[in-house]
Amino acid sequence: MDKFDYKNSLENRIWITRKCRIHASERLDKWNCWTKLLQVYYSVILVGLSIYNLSLAKLGTQNTAISEQLLITSITVSFFSMYLLSQNYKERALRLKYNYHGFDELYRKITQMTIDDQYEVQQIIDIEKEYLFLLKSSENHRMEDFLSSQRDSEKKSWGIFTYAEDIFYRTRWVIICILFFVLPIFLFYRFFY
Repeated sequence: MDKFDYKNSLENRIWITRKCRIHASERLDKWNCWTKLLQVYYSVILVGLSIYNLSLAKLGTQNTAISEQLLITSITVSFFSMYLLSQNYKERALRLKYNYHGFDELYRKITQMTIDDQYEVQQIIDIEKEYLFLLKSSENHRMEDFLSSQRDSEKKSWGIFTYAEDIFYRTRWVIICILFFVLPIFLFYRFFY
């Protein structure tokens, strides 16, 4: 492989990794927002149901099964919230953001070499070492991030399985969120009616 092919190969890897890390950062930011919204949603519902249950107690028609269910649900939501906090979505998104800024600098370096056209193989090797260091310094992106980064430019060459995988990744989170938003409504009707 001559130095031009070596440089072009590294340039493509840097560009693709940078795009994937951008999508990973955006995905984690989105998850951070959704999980906070879910926590607030569940907390508001639990407070509302607790107030409703207290009003039933004042009328003398309090149901102990409802009180027990509210306690179990409150404990479950607390553990769920602790789990979501332990995922550190915001911090991970920030680390990926700093990481893709590093890839952006590398990409500028390697494209500047193209403009100058006066470079040695050692310069490419040095950039590749920086590339490998940046790869190790952050968590890796997922396949869904890769597909998101390729969606606009490479979609014409995708096969049927790649299309299916892309649709799965794009709809999975929406379905999960819808289920988590509908679940309290289902439980409310189950226990109160």
